[in-house]
Amino acid sequence: MSDLINLNAISYGASSEIRKLDKKFVGTEDYMGVAFFWSHEYKHTLRDVSITQRRTIHHKALKLGIDFTKVGVKQWELLSRVLKVPVESMINKKYYKALKENKVPKDYLKACEWMEEVFYK
Repeated sequence: MSDLINLNAISYGASSEIRKLDKKFVGTEDYMGVAFFWSHEYKHTLRDVSITQRRTIHHKALKLGIDFTKVGVKQWELLSRVLKVPVESMINKKYYKALKENKVPKDYLKACEWMEEVFYK
């Protein structure tokens, strides 16, 4: 099928229903690239990428067993590869180093507490 839907040109109600449907596809090959599959850690990076890039990231993560609801270096490195952007341009260099050394908790809220303690005190 070659028909495309411009999500910017449909009603809020229609957009919401498509997002709900796609949420059911998160974690499957049927994911369309509309619903969120990531935690707050990746929000600012993934909300602005294209639907095609989201699908690519989701499908590669699925094949590699990478969970974007967790905080981790593998997630940032996958984003870097797909988006063709260095990790260091997406996150702080010290934070990236700490991720690589497994110093950052995998849980987002615990990671925030860790960052507060390490970087801001």
